[in-house]
Amino acid sequence: QGQMRQGYYAAVTHTDWLVGKLLRALEATGRSQETLVIVTSDHGWQLGEHGEWGKHTNFEASLQVPLLIRAPWKKKSVGSHTSSFVELIDLYRSIVSLA
Repeated sequence: QGQMRQGYYAAVTHTDWLVGKLLRALEATGRSQETLVIVTSDHGWQLGEHGEWGKHTNFEASLQVPLLIRAPWKKKSVGSHTSSFVELIDLYRSIVSLA
């Protein structure tokens, strides 16, 4: 179980590094202020929470997904966070409105 957690956290850390690499590349090419970046994923794995080891549960932790939106031209939103309810079904409409 410890190895499973370690491997999962290593994958998350690597993904974080890749997002940083993408943002640095945008900065290096001068495109960072005009590029919309959206990061999301599935809900990941239960790593022993509630005794579950997998993806097929209905506990609240398994129903939430990350959603990061970087739209630097929306000055009021830079660095902000929200605890609002968001559904990925709304993502397309949000992308179009930001374009």
